[in-house]
Amino acid sequence: MHLEKTAIDGDVCNISLIDYIIVFLLLFISGNPISSLSDWSYALACVLFLFIAIRKRVPITNRYLLGILFAFISVFSAHYLCLENVSVNADINQLIKLYVAFLSTIIVGIQFRYVYFKVVTFLSTISLLCFFLTLLLGDFPGIVVDEIHKSLLFYNHIFIGEHDSPVGIRNCGMFWEPGAFQGYINLVFLLYIKDFMSLYKSYKREIWILIITLITTFSTTGYIVFGVFLLFVILGSIRNVVLRIFAFVIYVLITLLFFFNIDFLGGKVESQYEESQVIKNEGAASSRIGSAIVAWENIEQHPYIGNGYLVKERYKKSFFDESTGGNGFFGSMNVLGIPMILIYLVLLYKNYKSSSLFKLSFVVVIVILLQGEYFLDYPLFWSLLFIKYPKVIMDSFNCSSYNIIR
Repeated sequence: MHLEKTAIDGDVCNISLIDYIIVFLLLFISGNPISSLSDWSYALACVLFLFIAIRKRVPITNRYLLGILFAFISVFSAHYLCLENVSVNADINQLIKLYVAFLSTIIVGIQFRYVYFKVVTFLSTISLLCFFLTLLLGDFPGIVVDEIHKSLLFYNHIFIGEHDSPVGIRNCGMFWEPGAFQGYINLVFLLYIKDFMSLYKSYKREIWILIITLITTFSTTGYIVFGVFLLFVILGSIRNVVLRIFAFVIYVLITLLFFFNIDFLGGKVESQYEESQVIKNEGAASSRIGSAIVAWENIEQHPYIGNGYLVKERYKKSFFDESTGGNGFFGSMNVLGIPMILIYLVLLYKNYKSSSLFKLSFVVVIVILLQGEYFLDYPLFWSLLFIKYPKVIMDSFNCSSYNIIR
């Protein structure tokens, strides 16, 4: 079955069922607890995607990909020379993740972000149904994955962090944590940041499903990211400089008013800041801010190449408890070094096809997202380096006219 679209993002294209499956699998191996039960999930996905790419006769490599792989191999080689302990398996796994990210975007093509939007909307719809059923019934059936997760594949229930929610539970979708789910939802908005209003006009129902789902994650980072995203959308739609400054000031004042009057937002940030003031090297931090401080102390050992994937190398200067929270931005920098993370951000900027304001906005919001979860441990956020964007930005979408071809 093919879903033929007359126009999408300014380009004529066909979307097949396999495209939706590929994007779903990319999301599945980017944080579903069931996928983490196997050490072979990335390798299996790589083989499957490679087979599909060959069948569809799309390029299975290019110079851009090879350049990125060369940069990673150079960093890993430096690890072998400078570090006492390295993980060859983790290094190979990272290279496979990069290749999976590349293959998924090259197969799905220019309609990747639209397919991603539809898949995340589908997962959000299911999560809302399961979330409210759990809220009403107070019990959740499913496969026990580990001590904190029960799973129904498309939706998970977790038994920790629920005290951060005013209703007693949080929506984590099919991922390991609500903070992960909010990141993948917010990524939909980010991919359309330059023409979000056009998307909204054509897909009001879907956008509101995503927004309501985002609210049910009760994620501090998620709320902050969405707020910053809306700010950039508003500023980008105003051409008059004076009005833009006025809108900025009013928006910030209103946002701060709401933020500091909601306990799990302003109160949580304040408590994390206070914790960060008393952190010592021998202690592990359970907050994003505290984890950033601990990670930075270790980054200073090898700022250019990082400390690799092994915990005993990454946290030589401090005790590390895997049960505590982490900062995905500084944590990834601790693994790969400052230059590699800067390269990632520069490539994000160059790859995003838009005006300088929206390109910069995209990168800034990604950095905020990375302050939360370890998204760079998974293929999806690396796929942002390879996504193809339309050459023509449309004021409206023709996304409602489908012809079903069997």
